[in-house]
Amino acid sequence: MKLKQKIHHETDMPIPRCWVTECKYTVALTGPASEPMYQITAPGDRAPFAYTPVKAEVRKIIINHKQANQ
Repeated sequence: MKLKQKIHHETDMPIPRCWVTECKYTVALTGPASEPMYQITAPGDRAPFAYTPVKAEVRKIIINHKQANQ
């Protein structure tokens, strides 16, 4: 799963610590460096559906969400 920097739709500026997958899920890294948290938002949604402090879990969460919503 590839991530690319998310770009603000009005300013065309990169959004720091925020990426979008090729299937349009948004992943944002929030919190302090000592307690990072990944927020995952489904395509078209306005709020995250999942949170994880483990980077390796992001891919699994997205895959499970896609399978559950087919």
